[in-house]
Amino acid sequence: MVVLFLGAGFSVPSGYPCTSDLGRKLLETPADSRDVRIEKFISITIAKFWEKVFAWRRGMTQPSLEDHFTQIDMAVKSGHSLGPDYDSTKLHAVRKLTIHRILCLLRKPKGLPDDTAHELLVRLARTFELTTITTNWDTHVEWILDATMPSIPFNYGGEEQGREVEPEGDVSLLKLHGCVNMSYCDCCQQRTRLDYGSPQAAIDYELLLDPCDFRLLGADAAVADILKRNHLRERLSECRVCGAQLSVPVLTFTYRKDLDKFRGVWDVAKTALQLADRWLFVGYSMPEADVEVRHLLKSTQLAHTDRATPLIDVVLKGDCEAGQRYQRFFGLPCERVFQDGIVGWVAERLDDYCR
Repeated sequence: MVVLFLGAGFSVPSGYPCTSDLGRKLLETPADSRDVRIEKFISITIAKFWEKVFAWRRGMTQPSLEDHFTQIDMAVKSGHSLGPDYDSTKLHAVRKLTIHRILCLLRKPKGLPDDTAHELLVRLARTFELTTITTNWDTHVEWILDATMPSIPFNYGGEEQGREVEPEGDVSLLKLHGCVNMSYCDCCQQRTRLDYGSPQAAIDYELLLDPCDFRLLGADAAVADILKRNHLRERLSECRVCGAQLSVPVLTFTYRKDLDKFRGVWDVAKTALQLADRWLFVGYSMPEADVEVRHLLKSTQLAHTDRATPLIDVVLKGDCEAGQRYQRFFGLPCERVFQDGIVGWVAERLDDYCR
């Protein structure tokens, strides 16, 4: 069994933005937005929040995503305000608008090629019992599995409302930080895959946007009414079981992550890591701030009864600092850390790995 652990570096060669680009582009209005007025209001709202909370001005370095979300999440969870202008209700609205903007930036690039990422994933899926674990929000893996002929079935590692989950023979796709393709009901605690003709349904049908949030943050009636006219959004955002409002749960770029809604996926990931005799990391830098992920990896590594397993390989792209983190954390020899990127690794080592 192989666990393929993916970070942003897996998707970047296919045209998805890297994490640092997300922060820089946060105030840009997406060119393919459903309505420019809505997206412009989101840009203005985020900019106003930075001005009030971080004393940010145009031309200055933007606040990091970690600071942006950490301050919001800690205040919302405690019910506190950030200054006189942002109580917890407004902060929750800003949080949803920010997540919507990031998900828009993570749309599938047009003309996504049949690239190296496709070759890597399909070869591994057809050679091994494969579990893919990722910290990415994007749907790059889903597009690859669906586009393969014949398509490769996958599951999200747990019960999904209205769907029979047959893990045997499927690729388990475990998204530790959440997924744009899943919704969650806070009332009946059901998870639902959003297969409404697009694995980006949360973006396409604006499930994170609520007219009440727009009015709360100062939008005029014309902008808020644009969302009210989206009757499909209203219908799809209701739970099929109890009728309550659905959310799109994701773990944001914070230093203190709340894993409560993700325990099921994390438990499945822990089991997969314990059972696998190989771990292959691609494009994941294992930053020091990912303390929960690092603990998951270390605890499951030490839970292996055979100290020769798991066999760990790391694929990075010229990231010497990340390479050193892997060597220190797992005690890896330098030859297990490949620094020429996914394209080089697939060309030079994939055949040997699949034998």
